[in-house]
Amino acid sequence: MKNVFLFITTLLSCQILFAQDTSVLKRAPYRLVLAVDKETTFEEQINETPYLYPNRSMQMYPGETVFLEVELSGTDIVSMKAVKEITKISSTLTLKFVQNAENGIHKSMMLTVQNPFPLQLEYQAMIFPFKAKKFVNTDVYP
Repeated sequence: MKNVFLFITTLLSCQILFAQDTSVLKRAPYRLVLAVDKETTFEEQINETPYLYPNRSMQMYPGETVFLEVELSGTDIVSMKAVKEITKISSTLTLKFVQNAENGIHKSMMLTVQNPFPLQLEYQAMIFPFKAKKFVNTDVYP
């Protein structure tokens, strides 16, 4: 079976200061189906889990779009929470993760981050290659 990537993104935005809000948005359970090749798909039951964890990590699956409201003090993050919709345009990050496939064949995965802040975000992304069975660092390009 060819590699199928599930990405975990770890946001280490701006500076390190971080406080987690007590209201936690969770994804609804669903069946994830990803193209691998013409004969194979990868399928997994995704349970109800939070998008954002207290340890500054965020888990996303292909096909998901997540909105993160961020409160800054200078360049330090003082709070961050996943929200269902954008109500604060000037302080909400939009993260979109997609699989690109052609004719049922996996081509690539792409994470897009829309940043409303006048600051450059710093974050680390990790992938879970299907055959590797562990998370490994991957490159992030602006």
